[in-house]
Order: sequence, then C-alpha cells, then structure tokens
Amino acid sequence: MGVVVGRDGLAGKQCLPLVTPSTLMLSSKGRVKLCQRPSFFVSGAPAHLAGYLAPEYRAGKIYSDTEFEKMWIFGLGETLKRATLTSHVATSRLSGELCHVLSDMTKTQPSSRSSLMHLLDVSQ
Repeated sequence: MGVVVGRDGLAGKQCLPLVTPSTLMLSSKGRVKLCQRPSFFVSGAPAHLAGYLAPEYRAGKIYSDTEFEKMWIFGLGETLKRATLTSHVATSRLSGELCHVLSDMTKTQPSSRSSLMHLLDVSQ
C-alpha cells in the first residue's frame, strides 16, 4: 500500500499539501489514493480544514522537496491522529509506538517532524 503525490501536483498544477479524511480514498485493490478538488490547488484550504495543513505552509511560496514532504507528512499524521482519537475505546487500544509515530508526524517544527525515510524505517 502506498500514496504517491508529486510536487507538481495533478494536471501540472501546484498541489496544496493537504491530507484530510475526505481527500483519502481506498481503491478496490486496497491502494490509498489522494483526491483533491481543483479549487485546493491555488486557493488554499477552507477554514474548517486548516488544522490539517502544516503550520509552516504559506500560499505562493516555493518549497524544497524536503519541505514539501514534511508538509504532506504533517497532514497525513493529523488525519490519522484524528481518526484514531474519534472514540475513547479506540484510543485506549492504541499502542504506545503508534502514538509516538503520530506525535512525531505532527510536530509543529518541520525540523523535528518525521521524514519519509524515518517513517519507512519505523514500519519495518
């Protein structure tokens, strides 16, 4: 299972590094797909979704691949964290390791946030 998103976004447009429950879809083959509305490419996230967007994101700024990767990781971590914390029963069953990974994915300082290589290493 994997999610692949290029920095150039879909259809050659700059893609907003936003991952929310409504942008993730599961295909019939079990693959995770990221689906964003075209309005997210330039206009930015609606106010009710801003909490899923990395705090360092600024519309119109050019980011390095590493900076962009860290913003995607923040959004995915925030989405997974909120999904796992939706019920008390689910929360009480979370492993300490998962809580630690989600916390590392959603650190507000990008330099402290997990990298993709770190996350791939954790999953092995």
